[in-house]
Amino acid sequence: MTLAISALFTALFFSIGIVTIDRAYTVYYLSYMTDNAENSYSKQELQQQFIDGYLVKADETQKRISEQLSIGNIEQINSSGKYRITEKGKRLIKFFRTLEFIFPCPDKNSIYPLQ
Repeated sequence: MTLAISALFTALFFSIGIVTIDRAYTVYYLSYMTDNAENSYSKQELQQQFIDGYLVKADETQKRISEQLSIGNIEQINSSGKYRITEKGKRLIKFFRTLEFIFPCPDKNSIYPLQ
């Protein structure tokens, strides 16, 4: 029983804590604002800081691509530098959309866009 509780705690800590900190846009801009608390920012300035600091400088897009390649949700097409979703990736999105249907998100099209 103790092992099961320990495993549950570890899973919850990882999924709620570490993943949220690593991926959350809100955490990023709040951290940026904390580190520069003497300033105030417009919406556009916060958006640009996220693009410049998180997406470009930290190269988070490549980090996510590498992560999804290793998991098998996407695959690289030859050496073209292009990627496509795998069947495994499609199943994951289908699962997320099912969860979204059961537990509706307020702004669901920005989380799992349907085109």
